[in-house]
Amino acid sequence: MYLAGRLAQNVKWCLSMSYHIKAIIIFVSLVFGFISCQSQTIEPLNAARVPRAPLAEDPRCVEVNEDGICKSYSMSIFELLANSEKYHNKIIALGGYVIFKFEGNALYATKVHYIYGLAKDAIWLDVNGLNLGKHSDFREGYAYISGVFDRNDGGHFRIFSGALKGIDWLQPINQSK
Repeated sequence: MYLAGRLAQNVKWCLSMSYHIKAIIIFVSLVFGFISCQSQTIEPLNAARVPRAPLAEDPRCVEVNEDGICKSYSMSIFELLANSEKYHNKIIALGGYVIFKFEGNALYATKVHYIYGLAKDAIWLDVNGLNLGKHSDFREGYAYISGVFDRNDGGHFRIFSGALKGIDWLQPINQSK
């Protein structure tokens, strides 16, 4: 209670001060703060100490080979579709709504895209030789998936905006939270 009472007194005192006194206190605080900052020496930036990302050429790059060339990328489905020519025949990891069904294996941005059949905002999943391992019972849901992107393959009836081939990784996203 003592601290609360003391705080209330200080607030009343601050509120009762005139505008000019408040302005002077703020001005003096700023001047002393500026002077104390000016007295510090700032060390010049040493470029050798700045950590550099080895993947700075493309921020979507997640794995580089021994020659420094990007081996795989991670991005949203919209980034991939907007830059399909750049990532053609590259290993891509994506997340979205995955569906495995007869003549309709695809990765959609969201479940809503799937429900409304927005196939131009989706990628065909080529499941030839696909082994899902411990996720073999997975048929539909949100997941991360990785494979080689082919912008020229539109999938079944060419209704999709590309295909993911040679799928080597699938990780369902647990939504039971």
